[in-house]
Amino acid sequence: MIEADIARLLTQRHKDGFCLPQCKVGVGGQVYTDRDREARLRGLRRPGESTGEERIDFWALRRIRQVETIAYEIKCSRGDFFGDRKYPSYWLYCNLFYFAIPNKLITREEMSRFAPQCGFIEATANGQRMRIVRQPVRMNEKGIEQSIFHHILMWRVVGTRELREREEKTDG
Repeated sequence: MIEADIARLLTQRHKDGFCLPQCKVGVGGQVYTDRDREARLRGLRRPGESTGEERIDFWALRRIRQVETIAYEIKCSRGDFFGDRKYPSYWLYCNLFYFAIPNKLITREEMSRFAPQCGFIEATANGQRMRIVRQPVRMNEKGIEQSIFHHILMWRVVGTRELREREEKTDG
């Protein structure tokens, strides 16, 4: 199972919400959080802080009782999973953080030891859907960094003018 397969299954899981694969949390060295911006100005960056160049593998927005944001880091190999140290920088941009993995890639013991605060969602044995193996710790109860919404609005949402131009091309 490859990253595109897991992204497809996550898209199916969030068919009633809003989701983005490869959601940037920064552009060209810019940072989107005040804390990271201040650290950059001082020439400091702690492990897990955004460099402004990361991309969340899959980001979803859903509304249950309130708006909730979910970030997924897709891992398809054990080496990639255990070698990842950037995932804490994504916590500013979500309420729930999951590692999305193929079936049986990581044991429950390894999940608890490597990333105790993260959730895990894995593909079923037949590869037809994703199932939650472990719930994550809920984060950012006061709300997530607003800059991610600004980025999505400016760079990922199709504007009215672009929609009109598409319609004109198909009509004409």
